[in-house]
Amino acid sequence: MAALSKLQKSVLKSAFLSARPRVPRSSLHTAQPARTSPYAEEILGRSLERLIDRGFAVGYGHRTAEKWFIESIRLTTRGRQEARRLLGTQTSLPLN
Repeated sequence: MAALSKLQKSVLKSAFLSARPRVPRSSLHTAQPARTSPYAEEILGRSLERLIDRGFAVGYGHRTAEKWFIESIRLTTRGRQEARRLLGTQTSLPLN
């Protein structure tokens, strides 16, 4: 399996930690890296499309003849498993 980008990882984590099952796109803007690009919307949209293509999420929105407009996403079982793996397991204290 191909590796996920930092943006895709942060989107998976924030969607997993969200209280809502369907996460609106507007709340995923906080998942972007600190450095912002003038193309941030396009980058986020492309990243979401790739997560959907890989089966990590289901997208909700509308479609025109040329393109999808994703308004919210919902993680699939595979996406939740990957997010859990990314969050890691609880670390234990080094007690003897």
